[in-house]
Amino acid sequence: MNGMCSPTFLLLLRVATVYTGSHSLWVLATFIHGQTQFPEFCAVLMLDDVQVQYYDNINKVVSQRQQSSGDEENDARLDHLSIMADLYHSMKRRSQLLKLRFNYTEGVHVYQRMSGCELNDGNPSPIMEWSAFDGTETARYYKLNYSLNPLWPELMWSELKFAAYTYIYQPFCIKTLKQHLMKEKNVLMRKERPRVRLIQKTDRDTGGVTVSCLATGFYPRHINLTMLRDVLVLAVVLSPFITAFIIYKRRHRGSQTSLQPVYTEAQRTEDSTTTSHST
Repeated sequence: MNGMCSPTFLLLLRVATVYTGSHSLWVLATFIHGQTQFPEFCAVLMLDDVQVQYYDNINKVVSQRQQSSGDEENDARLDHLSIMADLYHSMKRRSQLLKLRFNYTEGVHVYQRMSGCELNDGNPSPIMEWSAFDGTETARYYKLNYSLNPLWPELMWSELKFAAYTYIYQPFCIKTLKQHLMKEKNVLMRKERPRVRLIQKTDRDTGGVTVSCLATGFYPRHINLTMLRDVLVLAVVLSPFITAFIIYKRRHRGSQTSLQPVYTEAQRTEDSTTTSHST
């Protein structure tokens, strides 16, 4: 499943990694106009922060992280293949509309889309979607405001598409999310303790000392990181949500896991002791 896709994804991905709490399933898709070393279209399916599927228009095969057999699995693969093909043709049509709007006849232009759903303590969300063209957000449809106000009128959805998202894609997304949660529960439920280090750096000009606390290698990917100086709390950090760009870039390079370092910094005075711990 190590397919090559566009190296940059410009939108943020909310990652939830507590198995009994919130989980998300997102398709990150890229359509490219112009000559590049990448496929014209490719998409990855992310369960929380785990890549579970890959598809591109060259191979036209949905590659899965975990291969399985059986009639039900074969039917699911056909459904996923149909969804990916629909997504490919939809993004191709919309990117062509935008090329006509701007009268682009040459060069490389990129249309990207992020679509998905969430389960929050077992409660399903509606479908959510963001799209962008050449780095500019063109439309969004998400849970804070389930309406669509595209940047350009030709991107407005038809009533048929609204109905398809509500009655076809949303149930399919939630069903697929639950299926992959069962398959990947051992990965999502694993616990990896952080490796914590204190790094001391002296400023040559001022002589001041900067102490950094670095935590790496932890899973789930949220952590409470506290720095103490003489038993006084200097900083408490809850690591931010990981972006789709970071996850995708690291997996594209072949990494099996994507670990988000967390930094806090504090100026150290003389005759003081700085310690660091994480939970």
